[in-house]
Order: sequence, then structure tokens, then C-alpha cells
Amino acid sequence: MRKLKAAAKTGQLELDRAWMGVSLGSAEFDEKTNTATFAVRLFDLSKYHWKLDLETRKVTDVHLNLNRITEKENYDYGMMRHVPGTDIWVRTLPLSPTYRGAYSFSLLTDDDEAAGQQRQPGPPLHPRTDRAVVSGVSLSTDLDVDEEGRGTSLISGPLAPYDRWSGRVNALRGEVRTTYLEDSGLKIFAYLPTHLSNEQPAAQSCRLLTLFDAETWFFKHDLPRALENAVAGGMEPLAVLGIVNHNNEHRLAQLKANTEFLEDAGTAGEDWIRQQAEDAGIVLDPAANLIAGQSLGGFSALYAGIRHPERYSTIIAQSPSLWWNPEPGSTPRDLARPTHGWLTEQYYRAKAKALPPHAIIDVGVREGAMVNKAHMLAMALKARDIKHELYVHDGGHDWAWWRVALLEHLGAKLEG
Repeated sequence: MRKLKAAAKTGQLELDRAWMGVSLGSAEFDEKTNTATFAVRLFDLSKYHWKLDLETRKVTDVHLNLNRITEKENYDYGMMRHVPGTDIWVRTLPLSPTYRGAYSFSLLTDDDEAAGQQRQPGPPLHPRTDRAVVSGVSLSTDLDVDEEGRGTSLISGPLAPYDRWSGRVNALRGEVRTTYLEDSGLKIFAYLPTHLSNEQPAAQSCRLLTLFDAETWFFKHDLPRALENAVAGGMEPLAVLGIVNHNNEHRLAQLKANTEFLEDAGTAGEDWIRQQAEDAGIVLDPAANLIAGQSLGGFSALYAGIRHPERYSTIIAQSPSLWWNPEPGSTPRDLARPTHGWLTEQYYRAKAKALPPHAIIDVGVREGAMVNKAHMLAMALKARDIKHELYVHDGGHDWAWWRVALLEHLGAKLEG
């Protein structure tokens, strides 16, 4: 901060040189104080955001978006400070060294002031889509763009789990195949480790993972390449049946305890990928069939487990949306209700033969009431003698730790 102020006084060239050191660590973690300093330069943002014209619009505030830390009632906690004489904004926050999360920046412009709307404490009542801008730093990370269209970057404390599998250096050796099954309406992204059958002529056996939100896992997180990196490090091979959402509305329709959808995924979807695997000389072990999801996808994975316990050997549910219930109008606010929730009740009520053999539950410690609900679910699993593990991670409702935890679960299981 002091260096930037001093550089600003000496001229633009010195400012540019000073900023180079900041931009390379724009979410720099200080291990001595356990704080993280975030910095952003409006000039850099304007290069990647076509709606931002610094000559005609004045930026009045910049907000740091950090999941579950600077949102909702904590919105003002993310308001950044302007470095006088520059177009640079900074914010320093205390963060645990175990924290791992995605962040981005939002701009507030003078449009509201022109309309007579002065900023009040808390989040804007009617956020404008052009406030969500792309961080230039994000273009060099693997996190890409979040669900609201913001470019995201990664902040990871020195003691946070290390994502040793992600990366885009090696060429993909297996195959990604796509299809649309008209009868069931399923759009599928599938990954098959076909290179194994090429290297070893005898049919190769591997596990199958059914995974929701495939458009995110395949395009934003490059899951096939991460899996191959993990296999190179000793993990057993894995094929993926990825179920795609057309849009958010379609996602909600598919992943809210939709029994017809889950039946189609487990029959038509599996039949298709097993045939594809057989044609490629790969045998998918029917006794090693995993299903995983995040948020509503985690909820659906858990629901599939009691709808079809014979189908899946392991359920991996990350931050499952345990607030959902069939009553009209259910929202995440229902997590605050003093009940164990609808899905947990289904596990209490299910007959013994309708219970899945194994479940892994992940939740972020910063997810508020979700943590309580996850513990209540784990109690139900224990009471029903279901083998299970509950892991609490230092993060929010966030892909940043979901992707690391998922790969760890797959690696631990397949190596064990």
C-alpha cells in the first residue's frame, strides 16, 4: 500500500512498475499476520470487460466478492479502499492459513448517484449485471468464470490442501465423448480412459463415476486432465458419466429430487457409457459405481442413494442443499429451521434394504447453518449403520475446495 502511494507521486511509469509486483500476488497471503491482501486495478479490469468505459463512467466503489465472507450481511466487509492518486483498490482481510476459496471483484459506478440513489450499507438492492466484471488476474487461473459471470481467481492459504492434480500441461490421452439421448432428454459429457486399452490390449477394468454439473467440471475445471494427472500419480483409472444442465432453470428441474431424471441417468445414461466403454475395450466394474455432486447435485446424489441403493457403491455429496424440501417456496433460508431437514428424514424412514452402502459428506466450515445440517445428516447415517465420513473444509459454498476434495476422495478410494 505504502509503495503504491509513493509510486503514484513519482509518475505513471513508477506506478506501473510498482503495480507489476502487486498484480503478480493480487491475493497475497501474509503468514506472519494470517491476513490476505487483495488488489485490483481498474485499468486492468476495463481491458477485459466491454461494458466498462472509464472515460464516461466513474467508479465510486469496488467490492471484493469472497464466498460466504463478504456477502449478504457481511457485504460491507468486502468494500475495498482506493489508493489515492491511482486507479488501484485494495482490501486486507484476516484469513485462516487453511482457507481456500475463489474471489472476484464487482464495481459500483456513478449511475446510481445520477439516479439519486446513494449507496446504503449492505448489498445493492437491485444489483446491475454490468457491476460483475472479469478480473484480469483470473485469466491465468483454472477457476475461470463463476455462476454469475464474474472472472474468478484463487486464494489459498499456506496450510490449505494443495491441488496437485489440476493443470493443463499434458495433452489428454483418453477421450471425451458427448451425446444427447432424445428419449430421456439427457445431455452427456463422458470421459473414457481409452489410452489404457491402447497400451494394454486386454480389456481394462475401472470404476465409473456419475457426476452432475458436467458442463462446469469438464469446461471450467478440466476434470478429464486432472484425473489423468492423478492416475499418473498412482490413482486407479476412472471413467466419468457427466450429466449436463442446459441452463440454471433446467438444472433446478433436474436436481431437486427428480426421480424420473435419476432413473434415466442410472439406466439410459449408464447403458450408453457402458456400451461406449465396451467398444473401447474398457470394462466398467458394476460393483464400483460412484455418484457425486455439489450443492443441489450433492442433494441429488444423496437422494439417488436411497432411491437406488443397489446401483451406487459410494455417494460423494459436497455441500449438499439440505434446505430443499417438496413444499412450495423452499429456499436456502430454511437451513435456519430447527429441524434436521427433509432429506435426512428420508434416511431415517427408509427401509434397511433401501439404504446405500457408503456415503462421503463434505461441507465448508463457513457455510453457516449448512454445517449443522450436515452433522445431523451424519447422525442419521450413523444411526442407520451406513458407512460414512463427514469432512469439514475451510471454505464456503465454493468450487475452489470442492474440486480438490473430490479428487482426494477419488484418489483415496481408488488407491485404498
